[in-house]
Amino acid sequence: APAALLPALLFGVAALAGARREAGTWAHLIGLDLTERISRRSQYERWAGSYAWSVVRAAVLAVLALTGLNALLVAGRLAVEWTAVVTVAEAIGGGPLGGLLLALLQIGWLPTFTAWSIAWTAGPGFSVGADSLYSVFGATPATAPALPALGALPGTWSPWQLLLLAVPIGAGAVAGVWLLREGENHLDDWLHTRHGSRAVSLTLSTLALAVLTGLLTGLLLLVPLALTSGTLGLGALTDIGSHVWAVCAAVAGWVA
Repeated sequence: APAALLPALLFGVAALAGARREAGTWAHLIGLDLTERISRRSQYERWAGSYAWSVVRAAVLAVLALTGLNALLVAGRLAVEWTAVVTVAEAIGGGPLGGLLLALLQIGWLPTFTAWSIAWTAGPGFSVGADSLYSVFGATPATAPALPALGALPGTWSPWQLLLLAVPIGAGAVAGVWLLREGENHLDDWLHTRHGSRAVSLTLSTLALAVLTGLLTGLLLLVPLALTSGTLGLGALTDIGSHVWAVCAAVAGWVA
């Protein structure tokens, strides 16, 4: 069966690529002329489409900035607590093969640690066990599994950690600067044509952009946060990760 399907698959992909090249666009390939359709739309409809696309790109940029900043934060925390991490690894032992497998396991957990860091800097925090909570607003440490990287978990809370709220706020600022420079704020144009006051249109359109970008950023984080939360089904570890909806709501607010 594979011997029969593979040539057919290769032929199909090649034929599709050739047809796409000849048609010029995917829309033309299915007989759809997007340029002609767009030209039939009103100016307001075209503005709405460009505006919505700008908000979507800004929200994606906010998520990327938030992820990148928190990944740097995780890397920095691991570097600062490297002695504790190595101590746990040495206590486990396992030899060269076991050490290699343990290292690969922890590398696979890095996206999870980054998602937990997002929850931490947003405020609602995350848990590694039902009796624990780690947040910039406070910490309730508990016994964690013997995974060396978990030696970098925040042990105690300090007031300076509140400064890390700048991480999600900074991600929102990045999105805001991009919107100002590259986005199409057609809502401002529409409000200005309706009310004639630039101060009113600028204020209302800026508030709308902030709210929409924040909400969409929070929604984009739903799946990653849900995938890095749940349970290991063992004792206190029935609750690990973040409270997804609370973190998404907090991120939406800070980004906005």
